[in-house]
Amino acid sequence: MINFWAPWCIPCKAEAPHFEAASRRYAKRGVVVVGVDVNDFAGDARRFARKHGITYTLVRDRSGRTLGPYGVALLPETFIVGRDGKLVGDRVQGQLSGADLESSIRRALRS
Repeated sequence: MINFWAPWCIPCKAEAPHFEAASRRYAKRGVVVVGVDVNDFAGDARRFARKHGITYTLVRDRSGRTLGPYGVALLPETFIVGRDGKLVGDRVQGQLSGADLESSIRRALRS
């Protein structure tokens, strides 16, 4: 899963615990969560991760260069990628619910 986010983004704050739970629950099955912190200060992302107990991989895109190639228009935006490297379902623009995340992970594991 690739999740574009920022610490100042309200929906990003709401969905981060779902990504953390999924990362822990499905790690042994090969699920990897990558959070891409965009257009932000490094210190803000580190504080966010500590405050919310985020242990999944976070990378920083200070300039937002990754947004264009992925077609990201708003935050948060999430891509679920199957084992075959193809998108599973549509990308999710806006907050992803825990139930939708679980459903998407199950589909990706079947791919």
